[in-house]
Amino acid sequence: MTRIIIIIIAGLLMPGWAATAGTEKILGGYYATEKWSMDKLPAEKIDFTTYNFIFQAFLKAKEDGTPILAPGRYPCPDLVKRAHRNGAKVIISLGGGSYKLFTKICADQETFKRLTDGIAEFVEQNNYDGVDLDWEGAITPEQGKLWDNLVRELRLRMDKIGKNKKQKMYVFAALPCGSWFTGKLDPETLRTQLDFINLMAYDQGSQTAGYHAALEPAADDQRQVGFAKTLKYLTDDLKIPREKICIGLPFYAYVYENCQRYEKVPKGDPVKKVTALGWAEIDPMVKTWKREYDPATRAAIFTSPDGKTVIPADDPQSIADKTAWAQANGYPGVFCWAIHHDAMPDGSAPLTKAMKQAWQNK
Repeated sequence: MTRIIIIIIAGLLMPGWAATAGTEKILGGYYATEKWSMDKLPAEKIDFTTYNFIFQAFLKAKEDGTPILAPGRYPCPDLVKRAHRNGAKVIISLGGGSYKLFTKICADQETFKRLTDGIAEFVEQNNYDGVDLDWEGAITPEQGKLWDNLVRELRLRMDKIGKNKKQKMYVFAALPCGSWFTGKLDPETLRTQLDFINLMAYDQGSQTAGYHAALEPAADDQRQVGFAKTLKYLTDDLKIPREKICIGLPFYAYVYENCQRYEKVPKGDPVKKVTALGWAEIDPMVKTWKREYDPATRAAIFTSPDGKTVIPADDPQSIADKTAWAQANGYPGVFCWAIHHDAMPDGSAPLTKAMKQAWQNK
């Protein structure tokens, strides 16, 4: 069984190891333990020969800070047992894009303690390997301080669990592209308290009919978006070692109906529509469509025969090229959102396969 991971030296098992970078290679995948996603891809169908880190999404909390549990899903003992049996780690992801209660919970000492107590208990009792903070949405400098406090407390809690269990425990954080969020955070917290950053290198302007996950900007895209700029900001301006930054790969894309390339699409427009679909749904649609490939963005652009629908997407070539680029440039690995989007009816997973082969071939 192929495993893409480097042996960890014993010294990293001690608390405070998070400042050390470059010790592991990561092929990760987010796995939503919701009925709609688990129906598409049950835990027993996950390719653990590829994924050595599973980010289980998402554990949320009530307004009083109490984690919201759901038997069989939060926690998900079947997922944890299968992953550990195959040598993979399971990280519980906290929050998610639709979750809006972190500010309220973390601003109050009592609810903050209830939250962090509950997370630590959840991780320790259910044999998870760490946490991934997915606090999304625009934040103020004051909220940035709350984010910092939460990360530092999670680091303390995970180190304590690791010491008790004599094993390495992880603290990840999912961060968006751009300085609009990360610029409100303490760079020292980013450098010293996190084991890895999961850079969400996608969703860069989905209301324009262009590619949302560009590496470098497209020459004809006036938005000039690309996640290479964010990587430069993180490493050059904030001095975060690139060995701590994992690159996000979208296993989904936006379908633009009745739109021209780079046309702005007003929300709620009854004619011009934007729909997010997973690759398993897109692939059969585009078999006979025109395909172009942009070597700067690494996008595969599909256009319908009537020219009315465009899908700038990550197909197997895109995923392979970005994965190879990440490895060649010294990043520790890549991760996808989300594993179930690649679950084809015949049981294959072409994007997962492309990611794995690209990493192995370097």
